[in-house]
Amino acid sequence: MSEVAVNNSSNRIKLVSIVKAYEEKKIFKAFDEIVKNCSKTNSQYQVQIIQPENMPNYSLIVTEVAKEDAFDIAKFLTIERIPLSTEDPLLKIAIQEGRIALEQNQVDVIHKMRKPVASGSEEQKGNKEGTLDKIIESGDWQLLLKVVMNTSVHNIDNSRKIKEKLPGVLDAILKNISDKPIEKVHMAQRNVEKLVQIALNHHLKALRFNAQMQTAGKAAISICSEYPKQFIPELIEMSNSSSTVPYVNIKAFMTLYEIFKDNIEEYKLDIQYSVKNINTRSLIAISQLSFDMTEEMRTEFNNAIDFFSEMRQLIQNE
Repeated sequence: MSEVAVNNSSNRIKLVSIVKAYEEKKIFKAFDEIVKNCSKTNSQYQVQIIQPENMPNYSLIVTEVAKEDAFDIAKFLTIERIPLSTEDPLLKIAIQEGRIALEQNQVDVIHKMRKPVASGSEEQKGNKEGTLDKIIESGDWQLLLKVVMNTSVHNIDNSRKIKEKLPGVLDAILKNISDKPIEKVHMAQRNVEKLVQIALNHHLKALRFNAQMQTAGKAAISICSEYPKQFIPELIEMSNSSSTVPYVNIKAFMTLYEIFKDNIEEYKLDIQYSVKNINTRSLIAISQLSFDMTEEMRTEFNNAIDFFSEMRQLIQNE
């Protein structure tokens, strides 16, 4: 998801949120509530959802606000994890304040973990270890990862402990997701979101948790293939991501091919969007240098490359 904010006139600013179509209702509700609650001018702003013709599976959430209200709205949108992208200096400050507020709770925990204990009492040391154990028990893998990436040399033991525990935490999360049957689309959406966060995390890749990333990616791709109309953007994202493992790139790309090849008319707009956004040259390089494929899988991959090349040529000739 990404955001764009542009000046519309000297007194108003247009906010445009580009969101995945299946998230539009949830994002719209939060967006609309923030816009209304943050209005110092008591203006009755109208928030709209627009379906762009050239962006299948995406929606635009749009509003115009007075400059007097723009700062608070931008800040609280950021706090609600609706990020904004803008060249406006004032909005950049608001976004930064929102990010600081959003991160504050996690930062507080990290600071506790980073304090040296060489001169501390046994009680201080026990409190610190208790904090770490509580984080591990909570299963908050993102916070654990953040602690690892921000740990100083004074706390190398904590970093080592987290690195030892993190694979088990991730395995438990993945098992919990796989054990629960998916009964409705919104459950599939929630699971894919959680799985993609693991599969495409560059810090996990740097720490070489490849097995967990591949398991998460494989599970996400499997759900996407069961609900193809909802998850084309996620499959494109996994195909292109440099933050994941090669298996996920290749498998996501081949899954798109399987969805498209016999349903060209039905997925015409999705095919056009995929052709424009997927880096097939990078995928070819990955298949040759980074990933051992079976002969059957390589044949299917080559068929997928040929299909996308053919579609690209057809689009260029239109």
